[in-house]
Amino acid sequence: MADDSPAENSSNKSSKKWVRILIIVAIGIPVLIELNTLVNLVKVHLLGEEPQAAGHTEQVESNRIREYVAGDTLFAHQDYALLLGEAQVDVRPGHWDFRMNLQAAPPATGYRADLDSIVLRSDRVIYPGDQAGWDRDNKGGTSTLQGTWQVENGDIPDRMYLSIYPTGDSGSDTTRVERLDIPFGPIPIRYRQE
Repeated sequence: MADDSPAENSSNKSSKKWVRILIIVAIGIPVLIELNTLVNLVKVHLLGEEPQAAGHTEQVESNRIREYVAGDTLFAHQDYALLLGEAQVDVRPGHWDFRMNLQAAPPATGYRADLDSIVLRSDRVIYPGDQAGWDRDNKGGTSTLQGTWQVENGDIPDRMYLSIYPTGDSGSDTTRVERLDIPFGPIPIRYRQE
């Protein structure tokens, strides 16, 4: 003779109910995912609609800002083209140095480029007169701007600001000065032993 009390019977019914719900959920979620995938495939193949994510990715790519690395020519289609000859961080024990040079690409006559500032990823700003400085070299008819600045350990330059001055026979014409924001791409980090 089975001695089933009403409390045990309702407990069994309750646990069976939860098991059924869990089984339905465990089977139902993958079925819904597969059904959604099937509907999207039908839309793409039969109706010719593009998936939502692909269109979004293309829009992000087209809005990307051009970043410059060593060897790139800045303003290649302008009268004042500049070659970013070097841009790297040298890591030495105790400090990091950022080295950069810009070379006026021929024919860059009639224009002068000046570095206004360099902005680091930490939003700290380096000005040309800071630390080692910014030297202008006019040997051999080409103009080279070069400099080395000490930066905080782990801090990397993010962008630089340049001013382009048109020059004439009678000196500088400052009425047509262009101030330009040039974002850096990946900057190499070189480890040096002293």
